Amino acid sequence: MNNFKTEITIPSLGDIVHANIRLDKALNELSANSIELISMRDLAYARIFDAKEHYGKDNSLLCNDGSYLKEGSLFIPGSDKKRILLSNSLLLSNATLAVKAHSNDTEYFPEDFNYEEYLDKLNPSDYYILDNNDLRPQGIPANRLSEFGSMRWLLKDQVKDYEYMIVAGSFDSEKFTIHLHMNNSDDQYIESQSKPFTNQLADDGIYAYGAFYGDARRIDKPFRVRGLKRESVNDKLTK
Repeated sequence: MNNFKTEITIPSLGDIVHANIRLDKALNELSANSIELISMRDLAYARIFDAKEHYGKDNSLLCNDGSYLKEGSLFIPGSDKKRILLSNSLLLSNATLAVKAHSNDTEYFPEDFNYEEYLDKLNPSDYYILDNNDLRPQGIPANRLSEFGSMRWLLKDQVKDYEYMIVAGSFDSEKFTIHLHMNNSDDQYIESQSKPFTNQLADDGIYAYGAFYGDARRIDKPFRVRGLKRESVNDKLTK
């Protein structure tokens, strides 16, 4: 691989590789090497392991450094389902077009896209419709992640351990919050768009606070990308 380097090997998960590179180039390189873009669930699992190894999240680069995720965001004007998280971002197969759109400072609008038909074809667990509770301006308290649907959906079976990792490693855990940026206070902006638009979800790391960005038009700029080469059955048998 030209750009990606191994960041860490996580037992029972696999090798995590990383590069600071534009998303479209990253996806091409990962695909050519049969490596998947990391999901938030798998990144959470890896961070929990790495934080234990380094005596807390603040000593873990895996925790402190953010990256793009496999998940994506979808915004629907003219609908009460305005903000949706997707397990598999629509940009995974259209990153080049998204780069072009963002370089022109416009949103990326999937072509010939009917969001109702698209969602109907998905397993209900593969998307999550955000509500006001998920988008609270004060953020989601780290010691209560498991109470919020968006965090349960993103972190899945890791949500309680991720919550504990942050709380255990924070000086003032009650003030540690995670913010989900999805054009939160701007229904008018979503409504001003002519049709549904989509973006890649990015994690901003967890240090003094945590954040996810699903509304940043920066796909045309380099940013950390993490891939996961899963541990194979043969790898497990030889251990």
